[in-house]
Amino acid sequence: MKYGHLERVKLKLETLSPVFIGSGESLTKKEYIYDRKTKMIYMLDLGKFIGFLAERSLLKAYERYLLQPRNNDLYFFLYENKVEKKDYEKFTLYTLDAGEIISQDKFRGILTFVKGADGLPYIPGSSL
Repeated sequence: MKYGHLERVKLKLETLSPVFIGSGESLTKKEYIYDRKTKMIYMLDLGKFIGFLAERSLLKAYERYLLQPRNNDLYFFLYENKVEKKDYEKFTLYTLDAGEIISQDKFRGILTFVKGADGLPYIPGSSL
């Protein structure tokens, strides 16, 4: 299908190694939930998360947490405010297996992948 000077084609991409095309965004410990027991990372739907906090009257506590200089992660904030793991599904976009990488001492945050309008990972044509 042609769009002016652009041509749209379907292709099947077989990768021989992991592929990462960063969006330039980095998430801090306050922007995702890391469960050390299961080594799972929960990525937030921020709108749903704020709505959940509002329902639980936790917005002021969350604001105080965000302004704290110490770098506690979001898991501890939720634990301290009695938010159970079963509630995570109400405000989680998706989960990731952290493997061993997040337990390393130099771990600073999560670099995000480029995503399309549908929220799925996207590989720009220029990267092909």
